[in-house]
Amino acid sequence: MKRIILSTIIAIATLATMSSCSKETFTVTFNSEGGSAVASQQITGGEHAFRPGNPIRGNLVFLGWFSEPAGNTREASVEWNFSKNVISSDTTLHARWERDRTDALMQLETLIKRAGTLESSGFTADSWAPFLEVLGAAKYVATDPDSNADQLAETVYALETAVYELRSVRSAHNAM
Repeated sequence: MKRIILSTIIAIATLATMSSCSKETFTVTFNSEGGSAVASQQITGGEHAFRPGNPIRGNLVFLGWFSEPAGNTREASVEWNFSKNVISSDTTLHARWERDRTDALMQLETLIKRAGTLESSGFTADSWAPFLEVLGAAKYVATDPDSNADQLAETVYALETAVYELRSVRSAHNAM
């Protein structure tokens, strides 16, 4: 009887040891999308990856790690949760970047000041009104604390375009 109990205990211990040794290990790769290198991790299946240090990429702001590259799918907008997401296969996480809002805001504010020095004389109401509309929108975006760097950059482009079109009208008028 003692022999059967001892054999059963040894068999259970052996199975437990074998099952714990057979856990598969997966590689978590960090694609910094042009940023500084981030070391990959070897993670046991069912475990969490560890949040690495943030990569660096010029004057861009690091937003986080995502399971899909920017723009690929709806999943791309959901940041990887290192305390909840478990690893069950080889996984690549992608860095998400955003332009520095401060640089874009300074560029827009400078352009607004320059555009504000233009005078309406020599322009028709039809050419001046669209410029004023874009300038007003630019001032709003520049003062909105929720405007992100991309919105600021798009507004810079819109205002530059409006100034160019306004000057084109004046040049065409003067050529007549």
